[in-house]
Amino acid sequence: MTPVLYEALASLLDKHANQPFVLALSGGMDSCVLLDALRRLAPEHPLRLIHVHHGLQDDAGAWAHFANQLAQRYGVPLTVVPVQVSTQGQGLEAAARAARYKAIAAHMHADEWLLTAHHQRDQAETVLLNLARGAGPRGLQGMRPAQIFSGLKKVGDPPLRILRPLLNVPYEELVRYAQVHQLQWVEDPSNGDTRFLRNAIRHHWLPTMAQDVPHIEARLTTAARWLAESVALLEELAQQDLSLLGASRWRLPLNGFAALSEPRQKNVLRHWLLQHLEYPPSERQLQRLLHDVVHAREDAKPVFRWPQGWLHRFHGVLFWVSRSPAWDAALPADRRPFRMAGCPGCATTALQPLQHTNLTIKPFKKRFQALGVPPWLRPWWPVCVHEDGVAEPLGLAPDSACRVDFIAECGGMG
Repeated sequence: MTPVLYEALASLLDKHANQPFVLALSGGMDSCVLLDALRRLAPEHPLRLIHVHHGLQDDAGAWAHFANQLAQRYGVPLTVVPVQVSTQGQGLEAAARAARYKAIAAHMHADEWLLTAHHQRDQAETVLLNLARGAGPRGLQGMRPAQIFSGLKKVGDPPLRILRPLLNVPYEELVRYAQVHQLQWVEDPSNGDTRFLRNAIRHHWLPTMAQDVPHIEARLTTAARWLAESVALLEELAQQDLSLLGASRWRLPLNGFAALSEPRQKNVLRHWLLQHLEYPPSERQLQRLLHDVVHAREDAKPVFRWPQGWLHRFHGVLFWVSRSPAWDAALPADRRPFRMAGCPGCATTALQPLQHTNLTIKPFKKRFQALGVPPWLRPWWPVCVHEDGVAEPLGLAPDSACRVDFIAECGGMG
């Protein structure tokens, strides 16, 4: 084992002693090297494997079979996870990556760390790829050695925790290890298709740059580490600003927001939204968000939509809404998007959304405003329809002890 590879894995095992690992095993050379080296260095360390079966290649079934053979050879448990890749709204590579991580996240336990075998060349490719796409500092830092994704799981579930121990290990070191230990692996033919930008970078850009800049992959990786420090400072500043604004995961009060410079406003929005989005909003999205939502007229009801949720503004507060407040009388009580306390008894089937009754919102508008109920929740406010046909909205009377709270994911108080 080369000194660079040994140092990388020894550091991993020292920092995460006894913490269980789940190795993402594609069957390619790099993940096979990581598996073999880990079992040699720490044969007793808790480890299991996960293989994502995308079904995008004719040989995908054979790769899953190969992963199974490896698991048996090393005596390590393996989970094979089939996924369906939908390219709606994104390229094939991005869609496959999103499907892969979402599937892996669903099979991880709270105490486990996911290991990937991304190496120095992968990092250099990522930096150039993001540069070509016009990324900011967050993209130009490339992949982080350790990363936590919270947006890939359901609310309340533990986040997906990822470690990339080989990011500073040159590709040639892995090839040398694989040859010395006579490892076998599978080759993905799509890696040679230069119609994909990453493959063009791998096969054309980097070899050309290396002719004029020796050790270009190492230099790009070093630049990425410098950028990572800058990103850490931006995140620290955003956390300070969010704390001063009184932000939570679901709400961002705008009182005091205007006092920030525009770059700081964008930094705050970018950081806050990353609690819910896999990727930060683009420059164009941030400009539109500031103009159409944050700085919209006071009486406006602006909405900004993403596939993962909606951004509303109400009473000087931004609300992230990831779940529709819609419900009906047939929905079981524990699945309704609100909770009640101190309310009079009402038969389950007699409880209906306001818009499903003979009532209208207008007579209750001032009470809704006084209670701070956002407009998108009002049509779904619970109403008790009595046997005589009288419909009684719950918790709206000024002297009522009844309290209705919609869950935070819908824009309520939680």
